[in-house]
Amino acid sequence: GQAAGSGLLGTTTDVFKELRQVEGAGPAAIAMGAFESLYHTVRFINGDIETWNEFGYHLSKGWVAAAGLYGGNLIGGTIGATAGAVIGGPLGAMIGKILGGIVGGLIGAKLSRSGFDALFKDAFGADKEQAKRATLIKDALSLFGYAGGADDLNNENIFNEKELKRRYKNLAKIYHPDKGGSAADFH
Repeated sequence: GQAAGSGLLGTTTDVFKELRQVEGAGPAAIAMGAFESLYHTVRFINGDIETWNEFGYHLSKGWVAAAGLYGGNLIGGTIGATAGAVIGGPLGAMIGKILGGIVGGLIGAKLSRSGFDALFKDAFGADKEQAKRATLIKDALSLFGYAGGADDLNNENIFNEKELKRRYKNLAKIYHPDKGGSAADFH
């Protein structure tokens, strides 16, 4: 007979015990959540995120993605370790755990973000903020004489730094109070 712990089942069980001790899913998820929080906090401070509501949306979505990373890493790592152990023994289990954990973590984070958007985007009003920004950009482009469509924006002959400066100077000649425009229209 075989000694206890030998054979595929015993080897796989021993490998799982070792892999649990060096699991990196938790620290990776915490690091991701912390990075997401820092990133969106800087965006909020710089004015890229305009409202507390939108700030909360991005923070929540970041931590949900971190939780998805954690869960996906654990599930993917377990599947990878099992497949690797069957195919390549203990070394295969370790390689499978690493590859499965990475792939599972990426898939888990992506699915968590998508699920969060599907469930909570309306509650946080994220679409309203994007629509507001799109309207402001369209209005600015219209003021400069662009139709605001892809045709203008993709045409480097009319949408470039030199042309924008020329159009800005022409508008300044029309609207600047020193050039005959009213202070109310200029501001």
